[in-house]
Amino acid sequence: MLQIEPVSFDLIRQAVEAANNNRAAGPTIAVIAALSRKYPSDQILAVTYRLQALANMMAQRQADHWTLDVADKEYTLVDEALFKAAARTPLSIEDGDVVGNISFDPGSLLAIALEESEPDGSG
Repeated sequence: MLQIEPVSFDLIRQAVEAANNNRAAGPTIAVIAALSRKYPSDQILAVTYRLQALANMMAQRQADHWTLDVADKEYTLVDEALFKAAARTPLSIEDGDVVGNISFDPGSLLAIALEESEPDGSG
C-alpha cells in the first residue's frame, strides 16, 4: 500500500489555481507546469493524487454539503475547509488500484473539513 503524504493547504490552493488558469492543458499538466520549479516532484505527485481523490468524491456526490453548483456555469464552488481537509486527510492507494479511482474515506475527510470550517452565523 502506498501512503500519500499530506501537503500544505497553500500547495493545494496553488494547484487548484493553476488548474483553473490553464484548463486547456488539463489539471495534471497545468499543476506540473505551474509548480514543478517551486516544489519537489513528490509533493507535486501528492497534491495531484489528493485533488483526484477529492474530485472523485465530488463526482460520487459525497461532498454535496460542501459545494455549490453555479447555474449555467461549468464549475462548482467548493468550501475552503474541504480543500484544507484534502491537504491533510490520510490517503493511500492499494497495490493494483488504478490512480483514477483514488478516494478519501468520506467520514475522515468530512470530519476534518468540519474541524477546518468557520462557524456560520453570529454568536
